[in-house]
Amino acid sequence: MNIKNLISFSIVCMFFFSTFASIGQCEQADVLDITVEEAWELLSTTSNGIQLPIDVRTDVEWVSKRIDTPFPEYARQFEKDDIVDEQGYQEFLELYDGNDVILYCKSGGRSSSAANILVSRGFNGTVYNVLGGITDWDAAGLPIKNGNDMPEKPHLPEGSEICILGSSYDFSSLSNDINEDVIRLGWDWNGDEYIDDWTDYQPSGSTFEHSHIWNMAGYYELQVISEDIVGGQSSFSDPLNILVDTPPIVTNFEGPHDGKIEEACEFIVSGTDADDDLIYYQIIWGDGTDSDLLGPFSSGEETTITHTWLEKGSYTIQVISIDEHNIESDVLTHSVNMPKIRNLFSMFSILEYFINLFHMYF
Repeated sequence: MNIKNLISFSIVCMFFFSTFASIGQCEQADVLDITVEEAWELLSTTSNGIQLPIDVRTDVEWVSKRIDTPFPEYARQFEKDDIVDEQGYQEFLELYDGNDVILYCKSGGRSSSAANILVSRGFNGTVYNVLGGITDWDAAGLPIKNGNDMPEKPHLPEGSEICILGSSYDFSSLSNDINEDVIRLGWDWNGDEYIDDWTDYQPSGSTFEHSHIWNMAGYYELQVISEDIVGGQSSFSDPLNILVDTPPIVTNFEGPHDGKIEEACEFIVSGTDADDDLIYYQIIWGDGTDSDLLGPFSSGEETTITHTWLEKGSYTIQVISIDEHNIESDVLTHSVNMPKIRNLFSMFSILEYFINLFHMYF
């Protein structure tokens, strides 16, 4: 290859390398620097989408003074040094990846550094940096919150006080924050003051709802605690006392499947309760009548009951057991047919009468 060809080849290679480099640069997003006025314009309404303001200062600075923006674009905090750390960066992604974020600090230096880290690592979302930080925000007369007070004690939780083992139940509670910060509720399902579940953040004064399934029978105290976005926590609510119980079971219903109208049929019923609660029985006879509530009986104890049907037909008996806490069992069914009529002198009964009379005299 002569010198002329070598030069031409080099020029072509440089062209391709520069082209690919340009493409890579174009694909990498840039940090968008904005003024505090532009930030407020984005954060004071959701008509332009939702952007999440994130304070990258230290915890002490965050509690002392922070911007005040309305729900759902309320200020959050994630320290810049944690974004630099790999574990912290992954936590940031879990919280905010896929969202547009507006980073701010005291004057714009730390937020600019954090924003560039996010962009360089391929954060999925638009990254804004607030020039001048909270210093310019405050100077512009935009909303600020200083310090923090603890949220109020949440209301007594509302919901069922008797729950069936393994079934889902909904509960609710209301809480307020003195500073009107967004709050979340922590749910302690067994009264040990350990938070088992947290709700999402909602505006102060919201009613929070959560569901739960207990997998062990017993008595429980449900209490909730309120935490604001700054980390301040209320005291626990008064407890809601809950009994988690196992439904009784109708284990046996014995009796005829055929009978005669106007003639009593006898049935034996028994059931069990895993919690050894007393049991009552309710029997629906299928003819528009039902029994009085029978009981109480001990778990496993049998009882006898009779019923008389007045019309021909096929009937489905339904049997339910109810424990002392008013929890019902599943329904057990039993079918009965009433094909015969008693005490009517049909042609067959008259013929039988005369045959017997004949045998008596002849």
